[in-house]
Amino acid sequence: MSDSQDDFIDTPVIAEAVNPFDGPVSEGSEAEGFSSEEEFSATPYRAPGPGLPESFGWIFLFFTLQFGAMIVVLVSAILLTANANGGQIGFNLEAWLETLSPTEKLFVFTSPAFFALFLLIPLGLLRLAPRPISRLNLNLPSFGQTIMVTSVVIPLAIVGSAVMAALNPIWLEFSAPYPVFRMLNDMDANAILGQFGAASLPVALFFIAVVPGIGEEFLFRGIIGRGLVARWGLVAGIGMTSLLFASVHMYPPHVLAIVPMGIALHWTYLMTKSFWAPVLFHFLNNALATLQIQSDQVDEEPTHWAILLIAAAYCVWYMYWLTQMRTVHQTAGGEEYVSPGNEVEIPLGIEVQRKSQTYLIPVLVAILMLGAEILLLISL
Repeated sequence: MSDSQDDFIDTPVIAEAVNPFDGPVSEGSEAEGFSSEEEFSATPYRAPGPGLPESFGWIFLFFTLQFGAMIVVLVSAILLTANANGGQIGFNLEAWLETLSPTEKLFVFTSPAFFALFLLIPLGLLRLAPRPISRLNLNLPSFGQTIMVTSVVIPLAIVGSAVMAALNPIWLEFSAPYPVFRMLNDMDANAILGQFGAASLPVALFFIAVVPGIGEEFLFRGIIGRGLVARWGLVAGIGMTSLLFASVHMYPPHVLAIVPMGIALHWTYLMTKSFWAPVLFHFLNNALATLQIQSDQVDEEPTHWAILLIAAAYCVWYMYWLTQMRTVHQTAGGEEYVSPGNEVEIPLGIEVQRKSQTYLIPVLVAILMLGAEILLLISL
């Protein structure tokens, strides 16, 4: 029915020690290492953080750093304006923004998220210490996994767009009588980014696709999701992480439309055991939105039900086959090592090989889907 083969096998890795045995999941510090298998068994597994309260703290920090960076950008603008006016400080924000080119305006609105990463990433690496790189798992996904990830971006975007199109009029009608809710309408990312359609494409791709692809995946997959999945299990952990990820986008219809993407991103991370797989996924999704904005091809028409059905079915197909093609840590005895907390890092104290399988039929289907998607993009 389908051909399979080992996609790649890394050299054996021996590290310190982590408990490979099933045990109660409890909050607390992570196991540092043991001298014997007996000591493994005698020590209950302690799930890594962050827990839910700390996760809210990380999100608050995420916004605080961006707000601080925005203040720095605006203060710099005031000082530059004063210098141009011979030292006289007279600054009108709206008037100043009107003088900017689309690319300069894009920089003002999106660069704070970039500058925030210079503090967020070091703090996150400290949280993942003593093995931050291993815990993120910077191994590359396999060829088959990469094809699968690339192929699902547009189908999932179609599903998300349909959800948002259905919810948008409902939200606008509901929020109309309430000024406090109407404030959220200004948080619609699609409307905000639509102002930058004439901006430089490389600059737009960097700030809209690269920066969120790395920064948000580091925060939600590498830090928050790691702790929540370990402490709450796959279903609840992925669900909570996806809701938190979606919530930072603020505009309610957009929040609910992004939840499926959050679920797919985290499943991709866990199945590929590669930080770069969800980064690629996130980058391609945002790059697609950027190209649509640049070409003024944002479609306001409802998606045909047949296209929506095919897209939704392909997303389910993707989740199933990516699970079959998942990366595993295989012990010397040929058994799959499964972390008690579903963590992606190479287990400590165990000789393992990183392995995955590539199945011919789903990869061919993914390639055909990619071809259809490319033709669709060319026709726009």
